[in-house]
Amino acid sequence: MNRAFKQTSVIAFSLFSFVSVYLSESPKPINWWCLLIFLCIPLFLSVAVLLGHGNAKPHQRCIALGAVGTVLGNQLPQFVSVAMVFTGVAILGLSSIPDGVSTSENRAKVIVVLASILTAVVFLFDNFSVWVVAATYKPGITGTPTPLQDNGQIVASYILKDILELDRRLMSKLRAVLNVQWVVVATVGVCLGVLDLQMVKRRTIYGVCTRGLITLASLRLIRVISFLLTVLPSQNPNCYRSHFPTPPDDWISWIQIGMLPQAHGGCNDLIVSGHATALTTFCCVATSVAGNRLISISLWSMLVIDFLIEVYEGFHYSVDMWMGGLIGTLVWQILSPLESIDNQGASTKKFKSFSSLTTPDIVAYSIPATAAFVTVIILPEEMFTYIVILCLVFIGGYMMRQGFTHYLQHFLICLLFATLNIYL
Repeated sequence: MNRAFKQTSVIAFSLFSFVSVYLSESPKPINWWCLLIFLCIPLFLSVAVLLGHGNAKPHQRCIALGAVGTVLGNQLPQFVSVAMVFTGVAILGLSSIPDGVSTSENRAKVIVVLASILTAVVFLFDNFSVWVVAATYKPGITGTPTPLQDNGQIVASYILKDILELDRRLMSKLRAVLNVQWVVVATVGVCLGVLDLQMVKRRTIYGVCTRGLITLASLRLIRVISFLLTVLPSQNPNCYRSHFPTPPDDWISWIQIGMLPQAHGGCNDLIVSGHATALTTFCCVATSVAGNRLISISLWSMLVIDFLIEVYEGFHYSVDMWMGGLIGTLVWQILSPLESIDNQGASTKKFKSFSSLTTPDIVAYSIPATAAFVTVIILPEEMFTYIVILCLVFIGGYMMRQGFTHYLQHFLICLLFATLNIYL
């Protein structure tokens, strides 16, 4: 037994002990071995990579650190964990500042900006459509329609509740401990860092970002078209009254309501799950860049657990999650040629050392990260859609005046994480 495996075993046992204490308040008996399967094995695999098991490469260990660190950070107050995220983004931006002025504007950089704008526009359209489909489904407004029979949920409930004796309250707490969506998002953030620092051979940040953004935009557009074509009744009683106001008579009010971020989900935007499409895309990006079997098993198993709990708690039909995962992986594979657009990005870059950074550098790169933190934690959610629109205008104006710069790249990453923090 090598040293890394021993260290992993000790840490995994400590994590298991923590989870046991954290979840022990449940009123029903707990099957401890189920907790081991659901939580500790995925973390065990990530910790093993972090400690160098199987001759893990530096970028793989960094990605594993992002996954494990996020699970631990999720146990802290929200403002602390969000501050950690944007501090990391700021450090990433400072550590990857090119040494010297770069004037290169190859096609890949322009395309990744266009892909970012396209994705933001599709997200805004998705957000507006969530309100429209609920406000035009009259049975949901006036009452609680009978939900469709969901055999997947019946099976999940039978396995988790009847056989394993894991009730919904316990599974909800387990989901809060894992917070899979932010584990996956954090690993994507680390992937952007290792790609920008050229730690991964034959992959570039512009190629991977373009492929990931177009995948996500395509999936969200497929999702919007799907739930607008066929409206399914919500599984939650009185869903409309708990999410939306009475449909107004004037179109201006319709637009104003539609501009509010639907951060807590809608009612009838079910086929295909937006949660599933986003997390599947991020998981494809992270596992593709990592190129490590243990990390792949860890992230995909956590994703399956999250989808299972989503169905078990009745937030989505099982077919919503199934189609989101299936279509997501297929679109990601289909769009693999997009990475070939970056024919100049593989050249070796030199970066400024931390000792050579100036005070203006630190201040300049701290401003977008701080603004993103303030937007997420302090400003009302109602303002966020308008902030995104202003940011898109700023990006367009900046591109016309300055072209694509490393600072614009940093701004886009800050905007990406702020958007995910609000909408996921």
